[in-house]
Amino acid sequence: MKGKHRPLFKDGDKVAWRSQSGGRWSEKCGRVLGVLEAGKRMSTLVEDVGAYKMQCDPISHSDRYVVVVPRVGKSGNPIASALYAPRVKSVNDQMMGIYGDSLPEMGVREV
Repeated sequence: MKGKHRPLFKDGDKVAWRSQSGGRWSEKCGRVLGVLEAGKRMSTLVEDVGAYKMQCDPISHSDRYVVVVPRVGKSGNPIASALYAPRVKSVNDQMMGIYGDSLPEMGVREV
């Protein structure tokens, strides 16, 4: 890892974090697919990037977890999962501080 924050979570681990976009805060929960090192392309970690809704840049300037988050359509049926790439430090800090042992359900919700 090029960054100074070491990943605490590995492939398959369930993680959650909160983020802000457009003035609204949301909470996301999903499974780690891997860790994307700074300067690497998403396609080096995820073979079929096109099968997901990309919620992140395809290349990053900092180490990030790649997390797949399930999505549900308006009808309530599952639709293509989304790929997020939160910073390693952000997820590590929030998992230790906010969530501890009690994680929310998988998906995205406003907080």
